[in-house]
Amino acid sequence: MIWYVVGDGPERADIEKMILDYKLENNFILLGFKENPYSYIKQCDIYVQTSYFEGLGLTLIEAKILKKAIVTTNFDTAHSIIEHEKDGLISTANPIEISECIKKYIDNDSFKNEILKNISKKGQFDKNGSLKKINDLLNS
Repeated sequence: MIWYVVGDGPERADIEKMILDYKLENNFILLGFKENPYSYIKQCDIYVQTSYFEGLGLTLIEAKILKKAIVTTNFDTAHSIIEHEKDGLISTANPIEISECIKKYIDNDSFKNEILKNISKKGQFDKNGSLKKINDLLNS
């Protein structure tokens, strides 16, 4: 399993140290800030967002447009984008709970496939929905 970590912040040095301490250099790739992270999101099987705070939650919308299984923390707007256990998983910021959500996708293909099916259903995040304009803008 390979984790692509997109973004930067004050915890980067601590994360780098933990990767070395646990000998996970072959499993984690720290990409830093990316102006256009979509090629990485397209490659992933599970999109994990561990934010404490988000405004609109645009990256969750983008992950839904790209039809990815999603694990997100419970920031203010998460519930307006994700319906827990219907089109994604919402966790507390507790690392153990986040890992349990990720493990649920990995261990249960039928659950993951049901989530992906729900994301793919026609609605606000597909090609016929109101957010197609955002998708078009992001790809222009």
